[in-house]
Amino acid sequence: MLALRPDRTFLLEVPRAIARQRLAARAGRPDRYEQADEDFHARVAEGFEAMALHEPERVRRVNTAQEEAGQISHRIVEDILALVCQA
Repeated sequence: MLALRPDRTFLLEVPRAIARQRLAARAGRPDRYEQADEDFHARVAEGFEAMALHEPERVRRVNTAQEEAGQISHRIVEDILALVCQA
């Protein structure tokens, strides 16, 4: 088995209360992850938090609570382009 690691991981962070508001406002049916209980989401967040603390040079934390989706995607694309230009 190959052990592949991405050069960059983006951790899109948002408080659970805001995430629930966004899900409620969105049309369509929630998927199975969105339907999971708070304990599940807390465990997932803890795992990603540990990854971000362990590999801060690779994991980019993005606070999605304050910015619009277009601004967030623009920042992510800029980071990827900078990474590719370094190669």
